[in-house]
Amino acid sequence: MNPTLLLLAAQLVVGAASSEPPVSQPNGVAPGGSACSPEDWSRESDDVCAENRALKVYGRTHGEFSFGYLGQWSNETNRALELKPSDANPPFAGAITEPFLGAPFSGSVLSGATIESRVVYDGIRITAGLRFPFLNYRPGDTAQIINVGGVPREVLVRSVSLWDVRTGIGLEYSFRRVTPYFDVLGDLQTMTTQLVVDGAPVKYQGTAFSLGGRVGMRFQFEHAFLAVSAEATALGPLRLGGSAQLGFAF
Repeated sequence: MNPTLLLLAAQLVVGAASSEPPVSQPNGVAPGGSACSPEDWSRESDDVCAENRALKVYGRTHGEFSFGYLGQWSNETNRALELKPSDANPPFAGAITEPFLGAPFSGSVLSGATIESRVVYDGIRITAGLRFPFLNYRPGDTAQIINVGGVPREVLVRSVSLWDVRTGIGLEYSFRRVTPYFDVLGDLQTMTTQLVVDGAPVKYQGTAFSLGGRVGMRFQFEHAFLAVSAEATALGPLRLGGSAQLGFAF
């Protein structure tokens, strides 16, 4: 075969290969890069997305469960309470109102545990949970003399028990390992308190509904996360504070 023809053919092949565009990497990342978009998180076998295999759960519809602790300042004076029936109640027990306008109801610190579950669909958050706040106070500081029907009575707040059913709806946007969010919260709050009136225990109970808001950040460590938030109520018993929760997504 003519050597000149062979040389010409080789030159044509080399020229065609050099004119092909370079193969692009996912998201414009060169080989060996580590960036990976949410669209690439499903490529389980791709080494470039290995660190995102667990984080991909936050970019799609998923569920969450978390447990943590709350801390709040509370004013419970705008809560209606009713006397729990008992044969041991003094006849005037239903007329007592003054102790519920003072300490510890007028301003105390709440602390306790909180449990939440959540479904996130396309950035929309739907929350349900339980809260078990405890009122921090000294019963001895609540002792006072009140006037009931023109007769002085010794009264002391012996105990206060609180628990809440929490619901919420909100929005979030995930930035890979950090997700800011906002929730509108509705809490059904139950309080049971025991007074000691002239040495006799008397129980009162009431339910209230509070409406408020919460802003927070979720820090994602693969399937586990840490969520910190601040919240306040606009209607119902006044509460200001926040919480920190550990959880996992699935």
